[in-house]
Amino acid sequence: MGRRGYVYILASQKNGTLYVGVTSDLAGRLLQHQTGTGSKFVARYGVMRLVWFDEYDLVVDAVAREKVIKKWPRQWKINLIEERNPHWHDIRGICFDGRHFVALVLHRRLALPFRHGFPTLSTR
Repeated sequence: MGRRGYVYILASQKNGTLYVGVTSDLAGRLLQHQTGTGSKFVARYGVMRLVWFDEYDLVVDAVAREKVIKKWPRQWKINLIEERNPHWHDIRGICFDGRHFVALVLHRRLALPFRHGFPTLSTR
């Protein structure tokens, strides 16, 4: 069985600078960004607000999705964010307690069935 993967979008503020990334350890990668040891782009432009993420069973699928999203026009990325997070809240504190998922509550109810120790995001 392969590692799980995550595609995520960080923003500097609502409608601000965007960063699209991929990782197999979302909590760890966000910590790297926060401490300045992640992307130089993120550190330079202050893109620290987690506004969107999606989970994949395999990291290779997440990498493929990240490549697609990176090629999208900016407005498509904004639309993707605003489908789940219309106010561009930083969902990092909602999603993580230290290094563990706790909940993801946005403008609609989300079910978080656990598989392999992590929640699978799906709408009810």
